[in-house]
Amino acid sequence: DMLGRPVWVSDIAESTAWGTAKLAGKVSGVWRDLKAIDRKRKYHIYRPKMGQKEVSNLRKEWKRAVQAVLHYSQS
Repeated sequence: DMLGRPVWVSDIAESTAWGTAKLAGKVSGVWRDLKAIDRKRKYHIYRPKMGQKEVSNLRKEWKRAVQAVLHYSQS
């Protein structure tokens, strides 16, 4: 939401393990085309829903929190 960009999320919860398995399969010759394997996956697209005003307010609060931490750590 904060960046205003959609995010594609795979249906595989363990994406790191899946990536490792894909590469191992590719190197060992089990799979020739990694793109063909990915086309079989289902992806959910999450689109940003926050308005610009809400994003702006959250950024201001984040900056305030960072400044408070920096000020505290310098004390």
